[in-house]
Amino acid sequence: MSLWKLLTVAFMVTLVQQINGQALSNKDTLDAAGKVSLSWTTGTDSITFEIQAPTTGYVSLGLSPDGTMLQADMAVGWVIGGKAFLDDRFSAAYEQPSNKERQDYTLISGTEVGGITTLRFKRKLVTGDAKDRDITPGTIHVIYAFHDADPTGSSNITYHGKETRGSKTVTLLSSP
Repeated sequence: MSLWKLLTVAFMVTLVQQINGQALSNKDTLDAAGKVSLSWTTGTDSITFEIQAPTTGYVSLGLSPDGTMLQADMAVGWVIGGKAFLDDRFSAAYEQPSNKERQDYTLISGTEVGGITTLRFKRKLVTGDAKDRDITPGTIHVIYAFHDADPTGSSNITYHGKETRGSKTVTLLSSP
């Protein structure tokens, strides 16, 4: 990628972040190549996430008991024609996570700029939903995946593949 193109993409991503609201107070890179990033800010009883991935398809972020998708609480989002979508899902097996009846994630914004999808959303730290993972002080396993295709319906998400998924242990909420 040329320096000019790289600077243009960086400028556009920064501009989108400013349009979407204030910068979030925490940031971590989720993959070894440094292409997938997660930012977050916690409030009194909620957390705001922003995930960026090199795709114009869907992006998912999950909270997992062990770094796999089994029993993971997930948000799956995408942007089509400038309109962002976000589903709250639960993964009971190594298969497409099911759309939950109760939607605890709230979409704030979503953009596609320069081949990068950025999704910002929030939820309560403790939702009371048995299919959600409570966010408490200490480390938690965060999982992610992305694919170049947008879902064609709520039950039709293309398998992401082995190269576009991963996990990392992070501290989303520090001890008081």
